[in-house]
Amino acid sequence: MLDLKFIRENPDVVRQGIENKNEKNRIDEVLELDKKRREILVIADDLKSKVHAILDKHGLDYDLAWTLGGKPFLTPRGSLVAAMEAAVFDTLALKPALSTTGGTSDGRFIAEICPQVVEFGPVNATIHKLNECIAIDAVAPLSAIYRRTLENLLSASEPA
Repeated sequence: MLDLKFIRENPDVVRQGIENKNEKNRIDEVLELDKKRREILVIADDLKSKVHAILDKHGLDYDLAWTLGGKPFLTPRGSLVAAMEAAVFDTLALKPALSTTGGTSDGRFIAEICPQVVEFGPVNATIHKLNECIAIDAVAPLSAIYRRTLENLLSASEPA
């Protein structure tokens, strides 16, 4: 696995390596997502500075402890993504689009301790809201996809 810093500092070397392996070149997408991730971190630091400036301006005696609930993350393609893609295709005959546009991700809480994080679930407007619900006809396909993902992962780890 390549480190993001290495990719940032050596994009042409990485592009050439990908071309040599006849793989799909997604370096520009990775670099753009990394740029957005770093911008978010700068925004957080700027926000902290502004809060301190406001409090200092009023001469307040304060002590702030900043915590970050979860950092932005991007899971590289790997066995988990491949297993889930295959499971979705096997179950629904659809090729899933990999995306980071799903909104706030609960995966951010475990991304630092898990080498691969994939979030998958029903699409609906009630996720994480009062009276969260999904359509009953979505349950069986989701269950089948989860089962098939586990089967794919477990069969890939069995000795030949």
